[in-house]
Amino acid sequence: GIALDRHIHDLDFIQYCFGEPVQARAACSRFDNDVPGHVQTWLDYGNNAAISATGSWMMPKSFGFKMSYSAVFETAAAFFEGRGVKVFPAEGEPFTVEVDGDGYAAEIEHFAKLVGGQERTMVVTPEDARESVRMALEVTEQ
Repeated sequence: GIALDRHIHDLDFIQYCFGEPVQARAACSRFDNDVPGHVQTWLDYGNNAAISATGSWMMPKSFGFKMSYSAVFETAAAFFEGRGVKVFPAEGEPFTVEVDGDGYAAEIEHFAKLVGGQERTMVVTPEDARESVRMALEVTEQ
């Protein structure tokens, strides 16, 4: 279902940035065949820090594929979609930080170099990947 196809990438990125949450809970909408098609996960990190993430196969075809995030910090908010992060500071004007390339191309390049025998620094460990799979399976069971 959606949790192991798309939502696992959300959970993996969140875990990479913030570590393991104190608590996770989720809600799923399912297709008629009981396969999860839309999942919303809430991750509690304690100390008044929380993250929510959504993955869906149930959007209309005209919606297309979208990947974005927004983050609220103590002195700014940020929004990512596509090739840049727009930063909204508490004081001053918003600005955009351009992102060079995309994560998908970098991931494929990294993998291709590993398969080609080139030694690479591991960014994500097998244990990290296992935890992301565990979290993705856990959220669809709720």
